[in-house]
Amino acid sequence: MAIRALIAALAVLAAAACGPRAQAPEAVVAQVYATATAAIARGEVRYDYIPLSDDLSAAIETGQRLAEQRNEPFIEGDLASGCQDCQALTDLAISVTTPPADGRAVVRATFNLDGQPRDMSYAMVQTPQGWRV
Repeated sequence: MAIRALIAALAVLAAAACGPRAQAPEAVVAQVYATATAAIARGEVRYDYIPLSDDLSAAIETGQRLAEQRNEPFIEGDLASGCQDCQALTDLAISVTTPPADGRAVVRATFNLDGQPRDMSYAMVQTPQGWRV
């Protein structure tokens, strides 16, 4: 019986070790820009690929709803790049400006957008689903 329990415990540990690892906040921002760069190359303007915190997601949904009620535009551009009709995102550099502590971090992304320098900062929050903006 003890051997079965040991084998079961080892199986659980092995499965956990093979499961997805928590990404660092800068890795999440890097993935945002990998997706944004590909979307820009295809001529798409989206923001639904950005992993948003529940609070930010709720605020965007509220803003979208209010804009629709007023028949006004809301988000008409790519949030990660800050553009609407851009062609090329190049020279991306990502750095942590405030290291993770107490479930929060700040990540900076600098890049050129259609030849113009851009600088974006992301206030990141750690959630059970991983790091979110």
